[in-house]
Amino acid sequence: MTEQQGLYLLMNVAFQEHTETPSKWRRATLSQVQLTSYYTGYREIY
Repeated sequence: MTEQQGLYLLMNVAFQEHTETPSKWRRATLSQVQLTSYYTGYREIY
């Protein structure tokens, strides 16, 4: 996924604020461990 695709996804599919999306994209690309822990937590709940 490119940055533009990621920002589009965050703003238009996940309904995130335009001002917050660049920092969320940076965090997602720099700290993948955080993303996998979210997924693991989701899987554990369900």
